[in-house]
Amino acid sequence: MKRLIAALLFAAGSTAYAATLNPIQLLNPAGSTSGQAIVSTGPSSAPTWAGVNAVTLNGATFGAPGNIGFTTPGTGSFTTLNSTSGSLNGSIGQTTPFAGSFTTLSATGTITGIAGRLINVQVFTANGTYTPTAGTNSVVVQVSGGGASGGASQATAAGQSSPAGGGTSGAFASVRFTSGFSGVSVTVGAGGTAPSAGANPGNAGGTSSFGALISCAGGTAGGTTLLAANGVSGLTGTPPSACTVSGGTVLVNVGGYQGAFGISLSPGTSAASGQGGSGPLGQGGSSRGTIGSGFAGTGFGSGSGGANTPAASGAAQGGTAGQGGVVIVYEYS
Repeated sequence: MKRLIAALLFAAGSTAYAATLNPIQLLNPAGSTSGQAIVSTGPSSAPTWAGVNAVTLNGATFGAPGNIGFTTPGTGSFTTLNSTSGSLNGSIGQTTPFAGSFTTLSATGTITGIAGRLINVQVFTANGTYTPTAGTNSVVVQVSGGGASGGASQATAAGQSSPAGGGTSGAFASVRFTSGFSGVSVTVGAGGTAPSAGANPGNAGGTSSFGALISCAGGTAGGTTLLAANGVSGLTGTPPSACTVSGGTVLVNVGGYQGAFGISLSPGTSAASGQGGSGPLGQGGSSRGTIGSGFAGTGFGSGSGGANTPAASGAAQGGTAGQGGVVIVYEYS
């Protein structure tokens, strides 16, 4: 009897328990379209098919490939977009919508094609032709003329010193262009060559140019002199004027910087040569207080320092070449 009662209770309990379970609901794939996603409709409702390639994240609706548009700006963030093109009319991970539009979205969510984005930099240290990178809509071109060399020093006798002057830097310009820059010929001015030891001034730097749009002259040479009394020596020439620019928007346009003259306060005993002129892209060569050739500058377009024979009965010293110019093109989408 006890066994019969236990069996009846167990059967009743099992029936009651079974009645509380919802049957498993499976989606019928019939009628679905390729590309549709399964979307949960809540913990107690069966999932449903979403629209083709349509997903909503934090209120931001992504449409089909080729038309990724926000109907409501989202405030969340994401890392992947399953489309490679389309315009963006809302925000990605921001509460404030972006201004403008984007032309390309990569498969990993990386945004390319943003108007005004820096996409490449081309640096010319030798003559050539500028070919824009694909997608370039505007450029900022920086041009520097070549730097000049400082003067050589002369052999000295009793009571003489020969501190040469430094070369000047080349002129420099930075200009933005939105048209007319494709296929432009590029010329890069060389640094002034080193003068031979003796009574020889330095040599001027070469002119750098970006077609007919920008032309920047090279620096002027440092001089050489014998000093038999206290004073200055090796005065340099007048630095080049600002660059010649045709069209575009000028951002910077400056002439070359003067190289310093040599000086002696005790001829036949001590003297110092002049340092080279510096420019926006290079530092001029240092002054020399001992016997020797001039110090070279650094970077682009700077002048070298002058050679020096500071004491009596010293040998003549050769000069040092100036730094070459450069043309740099910053490309923007």
